[in-house]
Order: sequence, then structure tokens, then C-alpha cells
Amino acid sequence: MKEDMWEKKPLTGMELNEKPLGVIGIGNIGTIVAEKTDTLGMRVIA
Repeated sequence: MKEDMWEKKPLTGMELNEKPLGVIGIGNIGTIVAEKTDTLGMRVIA
């Protein structure tokens, strides 16, 4: 940043909406992860 060489291309994000997420094991942690990603609009596969 001090050298004015701020490249934004490698820092671009990606949409998570309607992306699949595989969760192995629906215990306490798996359930929490599935609930959080469901609110982002991801498809949860357990």
C-alpha cells in the first residue's frame, strides 16, 4: 500500500448463495454449521 501497488483482483470474493456444502456428521457442530450456512442461502448436503 505504501508503494501504491494495491491490486484488488486477487481479493475479490465469491457468491455463496445456492452453492452446495457437504457436512459430514450432523452432531452439535455439524448442526450449527448447517444452520449458519442455510441462512446464507447455501444448499446443505448432510
